[in-house]
Amino acid sequence: DDMAQVVISLAADKMLKRFVLPQDAAGWGGPTGRPRAADAETPATLKAGGSLTLSGNYEYLLVGSGDGSVTLRGLTDWTGAGGHVLERMLHDSYLGGVSGAAFGMNSDFVVTCGKD
Repeated sequence: DDMAQVVISLAADKMLKRFVLPQDAAGWGGPTGRPRAADAETPATLKAGGSLTLSGNYEYLLVGSGDGSVTLRGLTDWTGAGGHVLERMLHDSYLGGVSGAAFGMNSDFVVTCGKD
């Protein structure tokens, strides 16, 4: 399989980061190697904490934030540069914001929970 393997993370610095994993063993630094820099990144949340979920059909990313917002991003435009980002404030940030978010079995609905 010649397709690149990609990891998207919600980092502690409140950024969504994409890493393209190396294809060969020489690209891996191991536990003592230098940390890899992200290949791309974009702001994700205003307050640290939350969740990151990939839809079952691999089309969407769902970001639940400590600030109470839930953001739906298309996986092909995960940075939002094309304007394909839907964001709604659903939970109280003073009570901890979003503690979990998930897609339905067919990726046709979203479920969120917070401490409010």
